[in-house]
Amino acid sequence: MRMICEFCMRIIFENNYIRRVLISLVLIFCPLLFVGCGKVDVGTPRHGGAFLTVRETIFEVEVVDSLDKQIRGLSGRENLEENEGMLFVYNTSETRSFWMKDMKFGLDIIFIDNEVVVDLVEGLSAPVGEEEIMGYTSKETSDMVLEVNAGVVRDYGIEVGDRVDILW
Repeated sequence: MRMICEFCMRIIFENNYIRRVLISLVLIFCPLLFVGCGKVDVGTPRHGGAFLTVRETIFEVEVVDSLDKQIRGLSGRENLEENEGMLFVYNTSETRSFWMKDMKFGLDIIFIDNEVVVDLVEGLSAPVGEEEIMGYTSKETSDMVLEVNAGVVRDYGIEVGDRVDILW
């Protein structure tokens, strides 16, 4: 077996044509190993929204940027699917206030400014019956707010200071 290997190596290294062919094949096919190693194609958002990434977790978000949609928010909806959210987008960076009026499920609220998490409100429960509706105001100014299912912040370890990337 050793003699066969030595023979093959001698043919490869002593024959310029075979050496050039092998080098060409390596140069052609090695880059193909890396095709597709870039960004993952996540498709097109269902709600005509965007994809948002925080802590390597991808959320499909419905973007609300009109006053009417922002006032309504998620009120009256039955639920959000896993890794879905509603992204409120504003033209200015200000302190933001939210409430749980007509909510049917719990939420975490993530306040974002310049694509960085600046404040979190976790585990908000949907009001029951005539229970007083609580308001929640951010401690910091923000230009975007992400509402997700209650527990998402804890489950994914989202923290103030995390970078947020948005694919519009």
